[in-house]
Amino acid sequence: MAARPTSNSASPTSNNSSAGGKRQAHHRGHGGHRKRPKRGICTPCSNARGGCGLTNSGDLPSSDLSYRVLGAAFEVHRALGPGLLERIYEACLYHELIKRGVEVERQATLPIVYNGMVIDDGLRLDLVVEAQLILEIKAVETVLPIHRAQILTYLRLSGYRLGLLIKFNVERLTAGIQRVVL
Repeated sequence: MAARPTSNSASPTSNNSSAGGKRQAHHRGHGGHRKRPKRGICTPCSNARGGCGLTNSGDLPSSDLSYRVLGAAFEVHRALGPGLLERIYEACLYHELIKRGVEVERQATLPIVYNGMVIDDGLRLDLVVEAQLILEIKAVETVLPIHRAQILTYLRLSGYRLGLLIKFNVERLTAGIQRVVL
């Protein structure tokens, strides 16, 4: 993850110059990052290739991780197309991520703590990428509000901040991707 600017460095919109006359910023061109995102909405900058790597919270994975995951998802969708079962897409996406050198865990168990008791038969997360990002795979006709609520609950219970809800049952995968931030 790229380092966030500190209070003693120039802000992305600052015109301060360093000794060499160059601007001290992570990149040029946009108005910076919002201080606090709305729940469930991420607003990384739109710099080339999915952002600069900085997000609006230091606890979020870098945009580069999301970019690599989505690249793998596009490859799986390009090869298989829509209409298959979720478990097929999950297995293929798992193998595509492994092939690309991304650390990923399939069907990760998330124990539930209820009234002080640990319930091991808790939840199964489709894919957890580099212990930072939850992927929830869907092959349904329509993503319902309960599907979004499901991934928000997974994020809250796991302590992760970022999830991707990927619906493969679409002609163009871009229409089936939702980025969910807690």
